[in-house]
Amino acid sequence: MVNKSELEEHHFGEDGWDCINHDGKIFNLKNMFAGFAPGTLPWQLPEDAGFFLGTDTALVASIHYNEHPDHVDPVDETKFDFHIRSEVENVLQMVTPTHESFTIPAGATGYAPIFTVGPLVRDWSTIYNILPHMHFLGRGFDVRVQHANGEETCVATGDFDFDNQVGYQLTEPVRLADDDTLLLSCVWDNPGENAVEWGQSTDEEMCIFFTIVGD
Repeated sequence: MVNKSELEEHHFGEDGWDCINHDGKIFNLKNMFAGFAPGTLPWQLPEDAGFFLGTDTALVASIHYNEHPDHVDPVDETKFDFHIRSEVENVLQMVTPTHESFTIPAGATGYAPIFTVGPLVRDWSTIYNILPHMHFLGRGFDVRVQHANGEETCVATGDFDFDNQVGYQLTEPVRLADDDTLLLSCVWDNPGENAVEWGQSTDEEMCIFFTIVGD
């Protein structure tokens, strides 16, 4: 979601534009409200909850394509479906806890640095959905809340497969106190001869948790 006034003429071309590593001031993780990866099911939001779209808001799709030598003149059949309501009680937002300062050593197996987010300063109190995202080296993830008394609450943990990136809609939404901290970890195997760091391309790596939150 971006303000319409931020868009430029080339953003309206029928053929789109090269967005990777470009236009970062306009299109970035901070103004996302939805995400999709292979294997992800449609987001099912809580009843009477939704994202606010103002009259000056534009929805922009950032889609990553991979070329394949056997595909000649491929046709993009991407479709979007939204449910629109005039008002809701619980206005949601997407936050994206992200770890960018990592180096996965060459030959590493089960490399899993933990990074901390918090104590959290925020205008939301509840986690409803979470979608972990990595690239080809990703093998697993762990997300938990660390409370001030030292106890921890698991949000989501499991294996990761780039070709089947599962999003988690929490049966019991996780509520956070003001002094809670998020502990997040991505797990990678790097069988290659070179270290791998953060990057947009799939031969680089990511550690992002697309998270839908609200009251």
